[in-house]
Amino acid sequence: MIEWCKNFIASGFWQAILFLFMVGLFGFILKAFLGFFGIMPLIHKLINRVFIIAPLFIIWYIRHGIGWLIFGILCILELIGKLKLDKKNIKVEKPSDEKIALKIQEKEDYKAMKITLLKEEQIWGFKALHIIKDYGRKTSLTDLAVVLNGPILGKSSKTTIEGNRAGYIWTASPFWGGTGNVLTVDIYGKKWLQIPTGRSTAIRPAISPSETYSIHIEEVKFLTIKKKKIKTVLFGEYPQVIATDNIQMILEDTFRNKKLNVTGKNYTYDSKTNDDPGFTLKEYHEYELDGKKYIRIEAIEAVHRDEDSILSNGKKVNIGDIYWIEIQPIEWLVDKSGWWIAKKALFTRIQFDKNEFYDGDFNKTDIKHYLDNYFIKEIFPTQIQKKFIEEDRESSIE
Repeated sequence: MIEWCKNFIASGFWQAILFLFMVGLFGFILKAFLGFFGIMPLIHKLINRVFIIAPLFIIWYIRHGIGWLIFGILCILELIGKLKLDKKNIKVEKPSDEKIALKIQEKEDYKAMKITLLKEEQIWGFKALHIIKDYGRKTSLTDLAVVLNGPILGKSSKTTIEGNRAGYIWTASPFWGGTGNVLTVDIYGKKWLQIPTGRSTAIRPAISPSETYSIHIEEVKFLTIKKKKIKTVLFGEYPQVIATDNIQMILEDTFRNKKLNVTGKNYTYDSKTNDDPGFTLKEYHEYELDGKKYIRIEAIEAVHRDEDSILSNGKKVNIGDIYWIEIQPIEWLVDKSGWWIAKKALFTRIQFDKNEFYDGDFNKTDIKHYLDNYFIKEIFPTQIQKKFIEEDRESSIE
């Protein structure tokens, strides 16, 4: 037995095993450390290749078939990992000349797509999505979100990485301590709380990798912000930007003269104000003028309509005034894990839940129901939404 141990040590095999262990430990620590500084992608491939180089050390020591066997197995595992990674990559094809740079395949899959919100661990801490670390946690709002319920916006010092004013955003996580409140992202990008029945906090939709894998995209963009490369895609369309003063006058005059073209598509929001419980559906028609689409909204009373709640054109929202919001493609931030997160918080006025206590089960909330039954159908172009409506009518008749 003693002689066998001496031969084993002399063979150098145990040294090879120890070497592999140390390489793995070093790689893990290095990945974790560099992840905080945003330079992980620069050496990610190098670290992975260490696990292919290391078996050569075994071969050098052993000099017989088992070393080559280990080397072959690890090469196969590396290849499998690469294939899985390639499978998750978003398909990029040559952009078309369509007004909206996307092509939606008319499949039932899209109608059944599920939308969610990010959780606490995806926004803060060690496991936060890389795209959130790069782009930042502060989130800007669309003009629609401001008109709908006048959310609190940050002053000039509380801006996103692109210089837009930040707002308060819902997450899917409960606030700590069993308070029943919902965890939100504040105008500083830090953690805050909000009661579930509030209507002024904005919604920033997210799509999981299991859903984004099947989406066909025709345009991928790369933004370079503070030396960081941010990947975005266009998918769907939604009311976002206030029309210019001149266009608003033309739209309103044409509307009042009943000459404005109605596309047949609608957007659905809650007609209740402030913290009133429940959901009362109100549809806003989509109109078309000179190839562009808009919705017409009257500003109603809201809790947080203050001096900071102004539109992108610098004007404050006044109760009772009419606002025309232009429909534009939705831009999504793309994380390397496959998650897509709306670049802006798209809307407000929808309660997180009618119950005042949130137990952490996001699937049971009113906002989840709204995302899956209204929002997802309304982000598709007019012709696709009409198809969904016809299918719903046919199924109800049956």
